[in-house]
Amino acid sequence: MSFSGKSICVLLTISLFFSCNKKENIEEKYTYEIISLLYNQLTSPIDYSKSMPPTPNGMAMKKEDSIHLLNYSKELIAKKQIIAIIPELEIPRNRKRKAHHDCSEYESLLNEYYIIDQKDSLKISKIHNIRKDSIIHFNESMIDKNRKDFENFDILLSFSQIEFNKEYDKAIIATSMSTSRLAGGGSLVFLERKNGLWTVKCTKNLWIS
Repeated sequence: MSFSGKSICVLLTISLFFSCNKKENIEEKYTYEIISLLYNQLTSPIDYSKSMPPTPNGMAMKKEDSIHLLNYSKELIAKKQIIAIIPELEIPRNRKRKAHHDCSEYESLLNEYYIIDQKDSLKISKIHNIRKDSIIHFNESMIDKNRKDFENFDILLSFSQIEFNKEYDKAIIATSMSTSRLAGGGSLVFLERKNGLWTVKCTKNLWIS
């Protein structure tokens, strides 16, 4: 091989190396932007000062009940929560689910999402926590199986691996949130990136308890 031929091989190798690194850096950056967005949505307490929930019979809530609910809401918002997170981005489940009808253009991306077959570690230090809650790695020893309530934390979260399209402006992820062993739910989340920001376009329930 001539010197020029060797040089071309070296340049191609370097170019491929930096191209792969750039893709990995973009995916990691966007992964934690998405997880941070969903984390803050899932863990944010309901602020009843902005909208009071309807009563079952449609009648106005009593003043004392309204005050109690508002005070309870303020306590939740002020409280520093402990959030336990499963320390892996899990492989997709519920593989027969289709895209939400409002996100039908994600169907081919969903097929790609479902063939992910490996887990990755989740770095909780990279989650942007706007409430400054305490985030901890979850392990099974934190749960007392004889109790329905969580004793060592307030909320348990998990996230799946994320599938991006080639343009990195659409993504699919699954999330789950539980507030006790008997209360929780999971969703398939379809996101899009516009003007430099990720937003949720639609969700589809996977399970609820």
